[in-house]
Amino acid sequence: GNDPGAELVLRRCIETWPHHAPARFALAQLLSRQGKSLTAIAEARAALEIDPGLTKAAYFLGYHCRKNDDDIGAREAFGAAVFASPTAVKAHLGLAATCLRLGDDAAALQASKAVLSLDQDNQSAKTIQAQILTRRHRTVRVFLEEGQIPEALAMAGRIIEDFGETPENAVVLANCFACSGDLATAEIVYGAAVTLAPDDASVRLAFAKFLGENSKIAQALYEAEAADGLDPMSAAAPILLASLHRRAGDTVQAQAAFQRAAERDPCSVGAFAGLAATAQRIGDGGAALENAGRALALDPEFPPALRIRAIALAEGPASFEVRKAAFEAALLAAPKDLLLLRRYADAVLAAGDAEGGRGPCDCGEQ
Repeated sequence: GNDPGAELVLRRCIETWPHHAPARFALAQLLSRQGKSLTAIAEARAALEIDPGLTKAAYFLGYHCRKNDDDIGAREAFGAAVFASPTAVKAHLGLAATCLRLGDDAAALQASKAVLSLDQDNQSAKTIQAQILTRRHRTVRVFLEEGQIPEALAMAGRIIEDFGETPENAVVLANCFACSGDLATAEIVYGAAVTLAPDDASVRLAFAKFLGENSKIAQALYEAEAADGLDPMSAAAPILLASLHRRAGDTVQAQAAFQRAAERDPCSVGAFAGLAATAQRIGDGGAALENAGRALALDPEFPPALRIRAIALAEGPASFEVRKAAFEAALLAAPKDLLLLRRYADAVLAAGDAEGGRGPCDCGEQ
């Protein structure tokens, strides 16, 4: 426990044998305990210059460089530790974590794979790989949003190459093919994802959305119903089912599915807006207004709910001022909705304001 005495002995040793790497490393460790991080780093560097194979000194240096936000120095030190001792799990792990912080995902992935080859249950390495995978999935989404389809396809291919053909990765690739316009290949890859994970509700739901978007309603209904059965707590599948039933002209089934979604998730704006839309379609203005109100209580600016409320009020006994305010709120959220524009014009004309009615109609024609 006599650190000052130990430091004095070590410094005398170094004065006598300046190229004694273990002594310099011991001094570095002592200085670290005293909170002298920068001088500890300097001594660890000196020890490694004398003996590059001193693995503990290299790891120590990497750790303290990271602690002092010197990620470049940390990567160099952990790399030296790995070179000196290829089976040192902690060294590979330190290198992986540092490369991840630097944004070098390829190097981080390689180092994390080295860790798992030595310790297949290492949770830290698995966490690093999960972070890399999440980053790459995010990159694919950004590429697609920006219309960079070839880049998205290339990244999706790299994901499968590095992380395997998992259901999640297959869905990402299928989505890229769909965005590229290669619908036939997209459908094949989505099908492969379902084959890989037939009991994964999210995979079946993604396939159902794709099929629905491409007007394959019967197949989409089959996959959505499967997803609904696999995840009886989720509102996403019944909402999609309701939308598909509505497109197929089955309002009763659509209403039942929206009701199921609302029961599963009382905070689902889409479920209540869907209930409002189906109620309005079958002529139940009271239910349409009630459910639109529930949706708007959750999200006061949700365009579909504003739209249904305006139409339902226009078909009921509400005063002109109430109907006008509802239409204006709906048009503020969806200014290019032609049906709303025409219904607004009808309401204004019915009130005897021909000039006010002509304005909305002219906007719609433009």
